[in-house]
Amino acid sequence: MRKSQKIKIYILGITLLVIPLFTQASPVDTNLTIFQKLVQDSIVHITLEADFDSLFNYKKLTAEQKATLTLVTSDSTTHQLSIKVKTRGVYRRRYCDVPPLRLNFSKEDLDTLGLNNDFDKLKLVTHCMENETAEQVLLREYWTYKLHNSLTPNSFKVHLIKITYINSRNKRDKSEKLAFLIENNDEMANRIGGKLVDRWGTKPSQVKESALHNSMLFNYMIGNLDWNLARQRNIKLVELPNEEKLVIVPYDFDMSALVFPSYARLNPDFKQRKFTDRFCVGRFESKEAIKQTTAKFEPLKSVYFKNINQCPYLDYKSKLQMKLFLKSFFQPLTKEKTWKKRFL
Repeated sequence: MRKSQKIKIYILGITLLVIPLFTQASPVDTNLTIFQKLVQDSIVHITLEADFDSLFNYKKLTAEQKATLTLVTSDSTTHQLSIKVKTRGVYRRRYCDVPPLRLNFSKEDLDTLGLNNDFDKLKLVTHCMENETAEQVLLREYWTYKLHNSLTPNSFKVHLIKITYINSRNKRDKSEKLAFLIENNDEMANRIGGKLVDRWGTKPSQVKESALHNSMLFNYMIGNLDWNLARQRNIKLVELPNEEKLVIVPYDFDMSALVFPSYARLNPDFKQRKFTDRFCVGRFESKEAIKQTTAKFEPLKSVYFKNINQCPYLDYKSKLQMKLFLKSFFQPLTKEKTWKKRFL
């Protein structure tokens, strides 16, 4: 390991260790989920022990395996939770050295911690590849989720952590990496006041107009073509009480130009020549619809750039690439000729 990398890990470890963690003396709040507890109490360091040889050598299999997740509290108390893990994702499970994981918590353990056990599964986004650029790709995807949070509450919340992976077959085989957790699907739907539904073949007219337009323009902004309403690809649909139309919530932004992973591929359906070429998936029905939607994005320009600048783990190159790509979206946003050509 290079000296600069060792210093980086050492500084990161100190930074994370000084953040307060939840203690056994915390008041019981059965309204909190495991995800909310991790966020609320700034738990940013966990240990995951599993048979990673088996898990990653047979990563295309969807069977769960036993694992142990450890949380260390500020008073040095260790909480060990018996969970189950499995690989997930379609493309990344085939491509990644370390594919994303699903963590399945024990309802009994959640009860013991005084947490809501209704939402007992979390998605863990990993570093994917064992190379120097993988961490930056992961961070760019994490911040893309955070940008979406700034636009609308109809979005998946995320939580950045440092994770120590321990191979149960050889406990000296361990590594520390950054990763992030994604809010449980049903928990997200519950938070915005609805429930998840599967509606294959959903048409734009069946979706709330503002939610659809936000999703269309956000995905256009980040250069993401890897989503589809009718096939429910990389979107979730939420049904709200007393509402005829559904809410659309996009996710999985790794194949966007803003993230630009090493496995990025051109999209032949749009005759894409460069991965940074933007195309609008879907269409706006009127100029007024475009004006209303772009009006929501314009005030976020300074917020987005500020968030990217202040991220302590993004390197200079990633920050520059992200800001330049976002700038190319915001610059023509107020030019009517430009958006009429692209969106109508």
